[in-house]
Amino acid sequence: MNRLSVWRAALAAFALAFLLDSAMAAQKSRHKPTTQEQPEKPSDQPGEKTITIEVPVLMMAPVKILEDAEKQGCWARLYAQDGFRGDRFTLIGPVAMTNLRGPFGQDWENKIESIETGPRAAVTLYANENFKDRSAQVAADKKVPDMSEKAGLFDHFKSLRIDCS
Repeated sequence: MNRLSVWRAALAAFALAFLLDSAMAAQKSRHKPTTQEQPEKPSDQPGEKTITIEVPVLMMAPVKILEDAEKQGCWARLYAQDGFRGDRFTLIGPVAMTNLRGPFGQDWENKIESIETGPRAAVTLYANENFKDRSAQVAADKKVPDMSEKAGLFDHFKSLRIDCS
């Protein structure tokens, strides 16, 4: 990645942060925060309340790190639609995921329809959380455009492991 690309990415990140900050300020001025009673908390002051404010979170991953990890070959790319289409995310191995619910509300359980693996990544899929019940293997350096029973796999799985060779 050359310096110009890095500067462009940094500028885009700052612009996005500014827009999010502006949007949050505008939303704050239009809406009052919700309040709720504290559950059974001993207090010296009766009727004590807590204010809950929902705040959007932006997560950025450096592209350079992903490029370096892909060069090492231990990764799996998961797609929401068959034929390697739709939303996708890349996992860098070795990794063991007891469930496919990620931070910030991301939920990939039972939603992966196609998968591709790096040249050093073997993926084991499990039907349930915590690596329980039925499992299936996707060998290294494979592209599976349709995760289905007829392909010897299953598209409804809730945990996985990536092992590196």
